[in-house]
Amino acid sequence: MASWVAVALVVLATVLVGGFGLRISRTTSDFYVASRTVRPRLNAAAISGEYLSAASFLGVAGLVLVHGPDMLWYPVGYTAGYLVLLVFVAAPLRRSGAYTLPDLSLIHI
Repeated sequence: MASWVAVALVVLATVLVGGFGLRISRTTSDFYVASRTVRPRLNAAAISGEYLSAASFLGVAGLVLVHGPDMLWYPVGYTAGYLVLLVFVAAPLRRSGAYTLPDLSLIHI
């Protein structure tokens, strides 16, 4: 019985947040994260916090425990891949004014 109440509360909260969000979000800019009011330093801190999360540390520790120290290359590869993503995908996407990767490919055709 308690599980049904919990599910109902989550559904109700979701509907209320969605309805409130629809009232305050009218333009395309409103749908960006925090209406683009988050400055780059704070955004970088949030991304770093996600990258340096407990799941990352525990996952690498588990890989090293199970497979040995050779698994320490995984976080190095993850970081290098993230930098490649920023340089070759995110930066051109932002400069182009496109919203998605398919939009970016249509601009360059």
